[in-house]
Amino acid sequence: AGQPQRVGRFEIIARLGAGAFGTVYRAHDPQLGRDVALKVPHPGTLDDPGRRERFCRESRAAAGLRHPHIVPLFEASAE
Repeated sequence: AGQPQRVGRFEIIARLGAGAFGTVYRAHDPQLGRDVALKVPHPGTLDDPGRRERFCRESRAAAGLRHPHIVPLFEASAE
């Protein structure tokens, strides 16, 4: 499958990489006028309630991190 052009409100610029959980894209948020890193889970990854809870728990933990070499987390959704 090809690269999506949009994910929600985000405009996909380039694929940065992929792993077991999903794919990371460089994207543009036109609502806030900034480029972001957008992690998109592989299809079906969040169908399992345990995986969904783990994703939410890890998102909350990542949102609390502040380090110059870690991208800040601005938004997370398991929907």
